[in-house]
Amino acid sequence: MINIEMLDNITWDYLPVIKIINYPWEQSAIKIYAQARLAYKINFGLTIRMWSFETNPISNVIKNYNYGLYKDSLLTLALENKQKHLFVSFNKNGNYIINKNKNVKEKDIIIDDIDFNCFNGEDLQGVYWGAEFLLSNAFLKKNLDLNVKNGEKFKINFIKNSYNENYFHCGGFVEVDIDDIFKNLVEVKVTCSKL
Repeated sequence: MINIEMLDNITWDYLPVIKIINYPWEQSAIKIYAQARLAYKINFGLTIRMWSFETNPISNVIKNYNYGLYKDSLLTLALENKQKHLFVSFNKNGNYIINKNKNVKEKDIIIDDIDFNCFNGEDLQGVYWGAEFLLSNAFLKKNLDLNVKNGEKFKINFIKNSYNENYFHCGGFVEVDIDDIFKNLVEVKVTCSKL
């Protein structure tokens, strides 16, 4: 189980890191190290920061809601609540697709605006790219029937993936089933230390 802290102000460096290193079925040498952090910003929504240590990520798509995005190098957040599913995938440019179908190969795209604050850089672990984004309370309620409050539970996974035949890879915080990315998720509990 992952605990998500409810905060007024988010200071990323003080939040625990979730490592995307689980590539148990991967046959290729492509096992890209990636990380994530998350928190619930009180009165706003679920805030996510994901980044990948990848020198030359494929990033060809420059338009949101483009199904071709799946051939780019992606970071993906998968969520489940009350049998409702949602995943958000984005590339280095901050272009994204939101899908609510359990099978990533089927088109069931949600058209909604999410602001991605993209970043890149280099540290002792290497060159990285990523983004911060917010899934607002209204977005979570509309698409997942999720009202975030103290004690609330839902399921999640953080995934590093690409469906490009020359760069194919798919790993996660917990093992990813390529045919059903929602098969293996970890439970999240929202906590508020102020209470």
